[in-house]
Amino acid sequence: MYSASLCHSLVRQIFMQLFTARLNIGKCRYIYRAFSHLATIDSTAYYMKDEVEIRPWIPEDAGQLATISNNKKIWLNVRDRFPHPYTVRNAIEWITHTHTQKPIQNLAIVYNGNVAGSIGVMPKEDVYRKSIEIGYFIGEQYWGLGIATEAVSQMIDYIKENFDVIRIYAEVFHHNKPSMKVLEKNGFHLEGIREKAVVKNNIVLDDHVWVLFV
Repeated sequence: MYSASLCHSLVRQIFMQLFTARLNIGKCRYIYRAFSHLATIDSTAYYMKDEVEIRPWIPEDAGQLATISNNKKIWLNVRDRFPHPYTVRNAIEWITHTHTQKPIQNLAIVYNGNVAGSIGVMPKEDVYRKSIEIGYFIGEQYWGLGIATEAVSQMIDYIKENFDVIRIYAEVFHHNKPSMKVLEKNGFHLEGIREKAVVKNNIVLDDHVWVLFV
C-alpha cells in the first residue's frame, strides 16, 4: 500500500513535469485532481509467481508504462485506439481510467519490480455476457522470458474470481505467432480464423480467435 503522502508527492512531481513540458494547464489540473484521488491505492500483487506479478496500476508506473509502450512493434499487434507515439500523458490518462473500473479490468504486469507489460479484459454484454475478451502486451526488452505466459495464467485465475463467465477468448493478428503460443500454453484452442477481418497499418490481415472454457 502506498501512503497518501508518497502518492501525493509522486502526483506533484508528474504535474510539474507536464507543466514544464507546456501541456495545457487545464489538462494538467485535471490530471492532478484525478491522480490525487488515487492517493491510497493498494498496490499489493493480486498474484505472483517466478518474479511475475499482476497488480493494479499506480501513478508511479506512468514513466515505465510510457517507455515500454512507445514502440511501433507493440502498436502493430494491438488495436488502433492504442496511441502511437505513446507519451507519459497517455500513460497518466490510462492509469486514471483503470481506477474507474469495478472490478478493475486492466492490470500492470510486473517483473522483478519493473513494469514489463499490461494485461486486461473486456467483458461482453447482452447475449454475449458469459464471454470475456483478454488482451495483453509485453515490452520488447522483456520478450522471450516467459512473462506473458505466466501473466495470462494469473489473469485466468483473476477472471475466475471476479467475473461470471464461461468463455475467455483472445483475438490475435495472423503474424503474432508468439502470442498464439502463449495462449496455447495456457490451454486455449484455436476456434477459428476470420479471414481479412483486420486492417492494421493499412494492411489487411486475418484474425485468429483463441478460446478457453472455464
